[in-house]
Amino acid sequence: KYLIFASDERSYLDLKNIVLELKNRNLPYFFLYNDSAEKLYPHLSLDKFKYDTNIEFLSEKYPSKTLGFELPFKPTVLLITCENWEPEKNILLEFKQWGCFIGCIENSTWNFNNIKTKLEIASRKSFPTNCIDVFFDHSEWCLETKTQAGWWGQKSIITGNPKFDDFNLNSTNEDIIIVYGSMEREHHFRLLEIYKNIEKKLSQFEVYYKPHPSEKKDFPKDFK
Repeated sequence: KYLIFASDERSYLDLKNIVLELKNRNLPYFFLYNDSAEKLYPHLSLDKFKYDTNIEFLSEKYPSKTLGFELPFKPTVLLITCENWEPEKNILLEFKQWGCFIGCIENSTWNFNNIKTKLEIASRKSFPTNCIDVFFDHSEWCLETKTQAGWWGQKSIITGNPKFDDFNLNSTNEDIIIVYGSMEREHHFRLLEIYKNIEKKLSQFEVYYKPHPSEKKDFPKDFK
């Protein structure tokens, strides 16, 4: 039984396809989400949150302090993103104490091993973020970059591109290059420049730009 939590629009966009897949597989889930730009604490602003579930509300209930209401079931898996932010840190700690398996959907692509990467890894090794059981990474390159920066490689699973990406390929044998966008606003124009340079200089490849969901909102003119 899956509990999925999103505290703001960015998290919602990162997690909504996971919920669609759970729904398609008819697996029991409860998705609590806030789809506004402001990050909110559910136990303080529950009226601003929405939910989606395929589980019936029965007489048995499970109260959660960090969520601020009673769940209709005791979850076995908690899925989050933005793991080093609040309220996610408090929520993951509570549900770890419930005995949940906790998974984190990566919301960025780790391409470079620099000081920012090393600091991020150090932060992830701190309590309670280190209670997360598994991180779902984008590629071998991303995982290798994290591992070189000090990450525990055994805590990651490479899931590849999200299921609902569509690159309209004619053949699985085509040589492609994918430039990943970023949720960091300051990276957007540099990544777009890289994409255009690759497309111009490596004509033998099919070149695609995979925007982070927040980029479409922040830079709509670049994705007409």
